[in-house]
Amino acid sequence: MGIRSVAGGGRAPVVKVFTSNATYNATAGTRWCEVEMVGGGGGVVALNAPTGGVAISAGAASGSYIKLQCLPSEIDGQPVVVGQNPTGNSGTASSIGGTLIVAPGGSAPGTVSVSSASLPAGTVVNAAPTNPPSAATFTVGQVISLVSGQGASNVIVYLSAANAASGICVGSAGGSTPLGAGGWAANDYPPFARNPANGTGYGSGCGSAVCSNNASTQARSGQPGVVIIREYF
Repeated sequence: MGIRSVAGGGRAPVVKVFTSNATYNATAGTRWCEVEMVGGGGGVVALNAPTGGVAISAGAASGSYIKLQCLPSEIDGQPVVVGQNPTGNSGTASSIGGTLIVAPGGSAPGTVSVSSASLPAGTVVNAAPTNPPSAATFTVGQVISLVSGQGASNVIVYLSAANAASGICVGSAGGSTPLGAGGWAANDYPPFARNPANGTGYGSGCGSAVCSNNASTQARSGQPGVVIIREYF
């Protein structure tokens, strides 16, 4: 169903984990809530390398994260949206109540395609890093932790000879969140085709991809977001 409830004995909290869109209905007797949320992680597009050249992407950004405390009355009956992870695209935001609490999704990375035949040996091509998303926002409760999504570092293509088969490509890992680790970076010598690596957990970004000399890679997605509500009595 996309929601798991865990109740302990005595005054233990009830934990509701939303992995798909739903409506939050507070358990009777709840005095206050702790909300933990992360947006969906970014994915990486498919790449196609030119003849004698290379194509490379940076890693994708992770979703933004927030943890806060609030009264159940502030979010009871409100829609819960869980950030998604479209293949090859930016992640979408997680939210409660539309704009009450919002954790933006991570952005997809840019790519660079280089034909070594047009560049001298020793050329270094540096692609811009992936921009991190904005910080999460809230209009209810008191914040405990606020972590903006993590962008990926630059990627570098070094052409050591007149053919990309002698070059070096240095990619970057996907962004991580407090709830998930980003996919590893694709680094190697041509000729090769390294598909982007998926992250783990919730909201992490996909790792970089790289290929050379007419090879191609697959588009992949980041990790989906999550909304966790702990009810205290």
